[in-house]
Amino acid sequence: MRCDWEVVKRCFEAQPNFADYIPSKKNGLFPVDEDMVFRALNLVGSPRNVRIIIVGQDPYPRAESAVGISFLDGAVESFQSPRLAPSVRHVLQAILVSRKLMGPQDNVDKLRAVLKDNIGETQTEWFTSLATRCGVLWLNRSLTFGGKDPKTLQVHLTFWKPVIETILEEVVRARASSGLIVLLWGAKAADLRPVLVGLANKHKNCSMKLLLNVHPLGHTFPGAGVFEAVKKVEEELKMGVTDFLSATVSKHDHSDEL
Repeated sequence: MRCDWEVVKRCFEAQPNFADYIPSKKNGLFPVDEDMVFRALNLVGSPRNVRIIIVGQDPYPRAESAVGISFLDGAVESFQSPRLAPSVRHVLQAILVSRKLMGPQDNVDKLRAVLKDNIGETQTEWFTSLATRCGVLWLNRSLTFGGKDPKTLQVHLTFWKPVIETILEEVVRARASSGLIVLLWGAKAADLRPVLVGLANKHKNCSMKLLLNVHPLGHTFPGAGVFEAVKKVEEELKMGVTDFLSATVSKHDHSDEL
């Protein structure tokens, strides 16, 4: 089970019954590939590289879809696909709205047309590029999924809680004297707010900004100013400005770019 963040790996292995949360044919957990569980961490490489944390809920409940990156459905490569997850569509639309390339009420056909002209990568390539080139950590509250029953969901959330908190602290500590933005999307993600406030008080030399919003599944998300707020904070913290379309970070502000 690959985890390149040694402190996080030790935390995971210190949890009671940790072996029960390593995906296998016997337990039927998602993602099915155990090396996918910490994939989001492995992609960014090091806590020092993390500039933005985007927190989702838990993996998709399908073998081909759960690939260790929050919101990414591994079964869908094309942004033109009718199977593209609504959450991802709304995230993309919010980015395009922030660039004034479409409106929050525009339909899916308009979204597909604009995406065709502005993102040449597949869905997996785009998510991966934002991680490797821009330091975006696509993190779920729970890194495994065992079933839709509320009790099962809570069991997984409870198990992963200390691991997620360790991940967050490693990033906050590593980003000392650097900027960090944490996007909490949805009620489950918002539960981490007290943890992050506590970390900010503990590591006062880390300039961290929390941005809370509705889950991208909601239809109000594209018009909520999510990525406009990200750009504003990046400029305030002088941490470079992320272009979420090209997956690059610019040290210079351009009025038509993120």
